[in-house]
Amino acid sequence: MKTPVDTEVYIGKMGSRSGSHGCVTLLSSQGLLEIWFRINERHLMRCAMIFNTALEYVNHALLLAKDRCARNPQFPIYTSVVNQLLYVKAVFEGVEKDKSRLHDLSLGALGAKEFEDTDYELARAIMDVSYIASQSANGLKVKLPTGILYQDPFVKR
Repeated sequence: MKTPVDTEVYIGKMGSRSGSHGCVTLLSSQGLLEIWFRINERHLMRCAMIFNTALEYVNHALLLAKDRCARNPQFPIYTSVVNQLLYVKAVFEGVEKDKSRLHDLSLGALGAKEFEDTDYELARAIMDVSYIASQSANGLKVKLPTGILYQDPFVKR
């Protein structure tokens, strides 16, 4: 599978009093994608996820949805999500000329109703694409998602 952007991975160590913690940074030709820190032997923490184009948001959501679909192929909602994301991707790549179906997408509702409680990462990615697609459908200049969706959910320790 092709990656959405040229990606480089840097793996390093950060010193600390209790030992070294691993650090993985994924860089693309357009900038930083993700930073992960190993908190301890079992826990890995994502620190940032930054996309620079609408297509990067779509590719990320598509990657997550295809992964979930492969794990659970009998769940038809994953297939619906993947098909809608493929359509949005085709529109943004210029392959699909008919943008009228952007008004009929149910990505936002599926993300909120089906996945928000059980799979926050997929729900957030789907709702981001829905936000971008609705702007494009209305002929607006696309503003990439920012704000509250990019705060990690509260985790009890």
